[in-house]
Amino acid sequence: MKIIREIKRFLNNFIVSFEIFSSIQNFNAKELLIIQALQLRWNNFYNHLINSGMPFSDELDKYIQLKDDARLKILESNELETNKDYNMKLREIFSKFKTDKELWYFLSNYRCIK
Repeated sequence: MKIIREIKRFLNNFIVSFEIFSSIQNFNAKELLIIQALQLRWNNFYNHLINSGMPFSDELDKYIQLKDDARLKILESNELETNKDYNMKLREIFSKFKTDKELWYFLSNYRCIK
């Protein structure tokens, strides 16, 4: 019964958000759905990224394209502090979720976050 309530709440939130944002030019319902799923399932990750005040799409793509072991190695490494290829603030956020395979799977399969 709890799952049914959560699904209903998720759908109601999506409908309300859709009504609010659908009049915006270049609105993409799929992006809204993905962002809301991310917020519901991985709320801490969502909050870190939203509160970072930084555009993270390009940086996120760098990590998504890596295999799990390569991504883990980069996120655990302390040697990259001077490496200009990675944004250190976002790397710090991503490292908090480095072992969450479900999150990385979701992000790699639904890549329209901007």
